[in-house]
Amino acid sequence: MKLRLYFFAFFAAGFAASSVFCMNTGNKVFSVNLEDTFIEENNNFANKIEFHDPDKETFYYELKKDGNTQGGLKGEILFDTLYIKYLVVGEKYRGKVGGLGAYIMKRALDYSKRRKLRFAFLETFSFQAVGFYKKLGFEAEFIRSGLKGRKGNIAFHHLINRDCGFEYDLSEKTKTIEENNFSLLDVQDAKKQEILEAYMKQEFDKHYVTVGQSKRIVVPFSISLEDENKEMAGIAKGKFYYDGLRLQELIVNSGSLEKQKELLNKVVDFAKSKKLGLIYFDTLNENSAKFYAANGFEISYMRDGYKDGVKHYYMAKYLKNN
Repeated sequence: MKLRLYFFAFFAAGFAASSVFCMNTGNKVFSVNLEDTFIEENNNFANKIEFHDPDKETFYYELKKDGNTQGGLKGEILFDTLYIKYLVVGEKYRGKVGGLGAYIMKRALDYSKRRKLRFAFLETFSFQAVGFYKKLGFEAEFIRSGLKGRKGNIAFHHLINRDCGFEYDLSEKTKTIEENNFSLLDVQDAKKQEILEAYMKQEFDKHYVTVGQSKRIVVPFSISLEDENKEMAGIAKGKFYYDGLRLQELIVNSGSLEKQKELLNKVVDFAKSKKLGLIYFDTLNENSAKFYAANGFEISYMRDGYKDGVKHYYMAKYLKNN
């Protein structure tokens, strides 16, 4: 039997971010790699913690012209909210045919309205499309600063559309878009969804080169922890974004809080050795937030308003070596 406990793995406008879950059940510490989004049952686990077991819905829209993919969107619905994980317009028509991005977004927000979702949200870098999203009804909710890029300071803008509304007048542009043989398809087939997601990632990588950012702004890492027998006792994984480290996964295979702290301290030492400015992550699990708060992380922002009283914690630890 599987118990299912969901968190968000963020990827909006091509930007990735994941959350960390780590909990002591008395016998085992579970961690969720948010790309897998499940944890296994262990003994009386279901009786030891409170958890939510919703069905996360994922949907895809594909922008096509003359049979070829020219953009797309991936959305996730969880706890009665919409997360825009990807929104991409292909390089060939980006900035050349007005309204394509808005045309795609409108479909997602209209769908959210019909579903009576509570709000929609996304993340984007400061050098990306903040103004574009605000024009479509999103507003700045939380800005995480402190990252340093090749061309100066960079921030993550966490944007929210509080009623999933779309007030931008797209009527004339929609007419032009459709006259130019663009169409927006609802992609249901799993294999086609996989192909579309790969396309969106590729287009986003091209965009970084276009805006003059380094090709190596996103660098994966992993750090292991061994026990006294030199066996794997734990592992932490994540990615660098500029001079910040985004912690995506922290796993310890025993119930020892000391082992959790030991692995976390290795992550901190690693970040310092790379002269990074901060470590950060986000989670929908209150116990995870408490663990990290007790170990030097601050709650930078907390979003509520989710179904069942779930709260979303954005956490960070700023390092003093830059």
